[in-house]
Amino acid sequence: MAFEFITKEFLIGAGSSLASAVAGFMAFSRFWVSNKARNANDAQQIDMLDRQERGLDRLEKENSELRSQIKDRDEEIRNYFRELSVSNAKLQIIEQQLQNLKEQNELLSIQVGRLTETNKELASEVAHLRATMRT
Repeated sequence: MAFEFITKEFLIGAGSSLASAVAGFMAFSRFWVSNKARNANDAQQIDMLDRQERGLDRLEKENSELRSQIKDRDEEIRNYFRELSVSNAKLQIIEQQLQNLKEQNELLSIQVGRLTETNKELASEVAHLRATMRT
């Protein structure tokens, strides 16, 4: 017989070896599939990190632009406030001068009234003196 080496022990050993090979192949394929899944997951995480980095760069750029706009508006507000302060000071000076002119006008009105009264009295005295001198 040509197959004399096939004995019970040989079949048990071959079966055990085959079972070990199948178990090893299954373990290797599980490892390979899980490794492939991890690699895909890592690639997705890298893509996600790239997207987040681009988003962060975009937000930083937008933040910088907004800070620049705020700085410009702040300077504009300071200029408006400066102009407003100067205008308020000028307005106070004008109001004070107007008040002084009103007071002077009142005093002048009183003086004109007195002068008019005095002038009437003087005219009446002159008329009286002329009348007295004619007689």
